Parts: sequence; C-alpha cells; structure tokens
Amino acid sequence: ATVSVLNWAGGSSRNWLMSEGDSGGGKDRQQSKKERQASALHEPLLDMSSADASPSGAADAAEIEVLVESEREETGSFSREATAPSSKPAEEREALLASTSATPSSQPREKPGRGARRNTRIGNVMQRLPSFSRRKSVFKLDLPSTLSPQYPIASNMEALLASVKTAIENGKLPELVVAGSSGSYWIFDDTGKKVGIFKPKSEEPYGPANPKWGKWFHRVMCPCCFGRSCLLPNTGYVSEAGAYAMDVLLDLQVVPPTSIVKLAAKPFNYNSLERRLPNLPQKLGSFQVLVDTNGDGKTLQHDALSTPQKETLLNQFQRLVVLDYMTRNTDRGLDNWLVHVVENNVRVHAIDNGLAFPYKHPDNWRTYPPSWSSHALGKKPFLKEIRQMVKVRLSSDTWMTRCEDRLRSIMEMDDIFTEKNFQGQLSVIRGQRKNLLNCLDKEGTTPQDLFAMHPLFIVRKASGMVGWKTHLPCFRCC
Repeated sequence: ATVSVLNWAGGSSRNWLMSEGDSGGGKDRQQSKKERQASALHEPLLDMSSADASPSGAADAAEIEVLVESEREETGSFSREATAPSSKPAEEREALLASTSATPSSQPREKPGRGARRNTRIGNVMQRLPSFSRRKSVFKLDLPSTLSPQYPIASNMEALLASVKTAIENGKLPELVVAGSSGSYWIFDDTGKKVGIFKPKSEEPYGPANPKWGKWFHRVMCPCCFGRSCLLPNTGYVSEAGAYAMDVLLDLQVVPPTSIVKLAAKPFNYNSLERRLPNLPQKLGSFQVLVDTNGDGKTLQHDALSTPQKETLLNQFQRLVVLDYMTRNTDRGLDNWLVHVVENNVRVHAIDNGLAFPYKHPDNWRTYPPSWSSHALGKKPFLKEIRQMVKVRLSSDTWMTRCEDRLRSIMEMDDIFTEKNFQGQLSVIRGQRKNLLNCLDKEGTTPQDLFAMHPLFIVRKASGMVGWKTHLPCFRCC
C-alpha cells in the first residue's frame, strides 16, 4: 500500500492521513467524503505490521510522500518533498508516521470554533483572488548609462521605495487618480512630496477590482467588445516595466524609471473579504517615477519654441517614435507623452505604456495608429544622429538575445505567462526591428513612412527565422 502524509503548514496545523487500497475497488471507494475523512482520523490505517506480513513484501517498497504547502506571503507556491523507500524497521517507520500526525487516532479532533471556520473560509477565498502574483520572482531595475539624466533617479529607486512605504505607514496614503480608465494612485514619500504613480494589476482597465464604473459596465454589459484582441489581458504593469527595459536597451532616455513593486494601502480597491483580514494583502503593480513637465502633446505650442528648442524637440520626438514602434504601442495618444521645456532644452517623457507588446499585430479593421503617425513632426525625416544611434544598437548580433532575456524575466512575473504568447511577442518585435532597420537605411524616410510599412511577423524555428507580411495599415479608415 502507498501511504501519503499531507501536512498543511498554515495558520492551523492540520494533518490528514490517507491510505489507498488496491485497484480492485471495495468498501473504501464507495464511502462518502465525510466518512473517508472520519476514517482517516480515527481508524488505525498506518498499521505497518500487516504490510510487513504480506508475501509480496510491499512494505519494503512503500514510499512516503510528504506534500508541504507553504503559505509564503510573497509567492504562495507549493513545494514537494519525497523521501526514498524506507529501509528502517517497521517500529521506527510507525513511530515516524505517528509523530507527523497532529491529532492522535485515539483522541477525536476538536471541532473548530465559528471564528476559526470563518478565517479558514476567508483564507480559502484569498487563495483564489488575483490581487497579487504567485510567481516567485524579484524585479531588478535596469540602470541607464551614467550620462543619462535618468541615472540618478534609477540608481536611488530602492531608497525611494523605502521612503514610500514609510510614508504609508505614517498615514500619508496614496490618492486615486481621477483621470484614466484604471485604478491608478499618486504615491508620496515620507516628506509628503508626490514622487510617482502606482498601477495595480488587479485594478487595470479590465481587471476584477477596477474602481472605475465605465470599464466595469463595459466588461459586464459588452463582453463581446472586451479589451484588445492583440494584447494579453491585465498585463499592463509588466508592459510598463518592459517599455522602460526597451528604453534602456536602446538608450532612448524617454521613459521614466519604472519598477514592479508590491504595496498595500487602504485607498486601494479591496473587496470586503480582503478588508476583514488582519493585514491588507499587498497588490502587485507598476511604479513609475513622477517627472517634471510643462504640458503634453496636446498643449504643446510648436511655433512658440525657439530654433534650438525645436531641434531638441525633434530629436526627442523621434526617440519616442522608435520606442513605440519597437514595442508596438497601441495607445500612444497626444496626452500620453509629456513635454518639459527648460531654456533651450526640451525633454519628452513617454508615459502610459501599459498597452504595448502585443502577441500578434492588430487586425485590419483596427490598427491603433499612434498619434505621431499624423503629427506634423512625423512628416520630418529621421535625423542622422538618430539613425546612426539606433542602427548601431539594433544591428548588434547580441541585441535580440539580450532583449529576449530581459523581457522574459519581466513577463514571467505575471501569472498568465505562457511560452507561446511570449514567442508571439518576440515575433512582433523581430518584425518591427527588421522594418525599422530597413527604414533607417534609406535617407529621407519619415516616421509616417515607417508606420506605413507592411508589419512583419518573424518566427524563430529550428531551420532559422521564418517571417511573413501582414496587412497594410490604412490611416483614413482607422
């Protein structure tokens, strides 16, 4: 007989001992669930002497498998440990198994009280809630080059996050952002200064805990028009971090430092079960550092800028074009890129990158063209310095490998990660990379010419890279 010992290493240490008989069926197989549990607690199922007396010597080959469910706060993962077939005498094996039992068979188990049963039910429900990720992974922030203006902020990210957690503990709580379709929150440090924005996974536009009624109504009443078919649902937080990683890989310096963190605060949208717990569960999401700005693409007055400012703006704008094209951002509106003008220097910041990295190209009827494809700056040819900088990086033999490794480490943090979907995302990136290189090889090409190229989908197979063209975007009907 094979004996399994299940040890629940949770809030209440309970053990169940089960014995599986032969495959011929019998009375044990016909018992109800309650009867089997009662027999597991009160009947002497672990009598190893009968096994030793069997002519087949089944006791010598008996394997004791211990399943330990570890309720870690961060991962909630399961670990399995199996011991080899025991060669100890029957008395020692019986004593070992008896020591693992939390309730002796001679003493009936005490019926748990009402409060214990309620906490158990709440804990069982919490195991199924999507408020936090179960994957064991630690996010490591990418550091840009030391010459980048974002390097001081990125290098001090750990200290900034520690200050944010201290502020929450001291009562300086996050504030819900009124604008937008998701549950986003302004975050403050211990001095009360607004330092960033936090976007929980569970409160994304189509997340189960989205506090905005518009998307809730959309999800319930219009499920057939739910989300974007080319994107994976509720993965905006890893897309935000992936866009910053792509920015660092290409040295574009337009995406503010973005990290994946876990935070818990009362203003977050928790359900009634979560709020009844002693400690609010931490929510997994993206944290993006707040940057200084004078406006955005809508309020930008290009004619009022000086000539040096216009040249700097064009350089920054084309960096934004390269980022959006490589990540195939489907939500680059005029209000999703900020502008900061200081004397003769103009900085462009790409925010709201949560709807990027599709696993396939958008369909013909809705291509999600970016705002720069019809902008006045999108009609100007790529600058020589931009063409050289991007071509040097994308032409490297190791760039795609480094990109794949970095994006994999980020995308794997999500619960719905699958290798098939990730390979689709990489196939889109390979196609975008090839088109971008072909476009930059020709002088006089513009961002509009780049977006008008046939999107490519390049798949890596054992025989090599295999790619094909998809539809041609149409600006007039989209």
